[in-house]
Amino acid sequence: MTFSYQVYLRFPFDKKYSTNYSHAMKYLIIIFLLFAVSSMLIFLKDIMMVLKSSKKGRFKMVTKYPTLKLSDEQVKKFKERETMANSLISCRKLAVDLIEIGDKEWATHICKKAENFAVNSTDCLILGKFVKNDKYLGNKEWAIELFKESENYCRIAQKELPNKDLSKRRTVKKIFLEIENYGKLSENVDDIEWSERLKKELEYFALELDQLLEKRVSKILQRIENRNNKKK
Repeated sequence: MTFSYQVYLRFPFDKKYSTNYSHAMKYLIIIFLLFAVSSMLIFLKDIMMVLKSSKKGRFKMVTKYPTLKLSDEQVKKFKERETMANSLISCRKLAVDLIEIGDKEWATHICKKAENFAVNSTDCLILGKFVKNDKYLGNKEWAIELFKESENYCRIAQKELPNKDLSKRRTVKKIFLEIENYGKLSENVDDIEWSERLKKELEYFALELDQLLEKRVSKILQRIENRNNKKK
């Protein structure tokens, strides 16, 4: 014996009763599609309103890091990292993590500690670029102080150049690094006159090094010539 189940449904827009289940499902699918299309139209309307507001300046994207409430365990871990931070790199990394959770005050304190590990022009330049960057601290005045300190290290290296032993590769490498830092400082300072002066210092430094290397090469060539003359 075969049993058949019939569904009796009446829709507002249909004058007859539907006795077939498949017909009922078709109506349900149509209603679902109408609902989905109406929702999509509302969503697109909201998007258009946001775009129009952004053009008029009423809508701005917020790029600031949110301030997160740390648990006691998280605070403890950050304090442990602060105690263990014993280099410019470790301090800067910790400062970045603190800024990401919205604690710029603590990050500033860490960067102050990092100044103790800035012992050459490169260190001061790196730290200066970091504190100047709006993504991190955005402290222009502090960056200027660090850039000046970096410049002083470059000047010291320039003054000591005549006394350097250019036969050592490591010494020559350090000298080239100081010359390069003059250029990087020139790129990062906002004051145009300061930037131009740093470019000139770079040129003078490079010229002095070139003259010293030329003298050294001349001495080497002279020694070779004297040795060859003795062999004749």
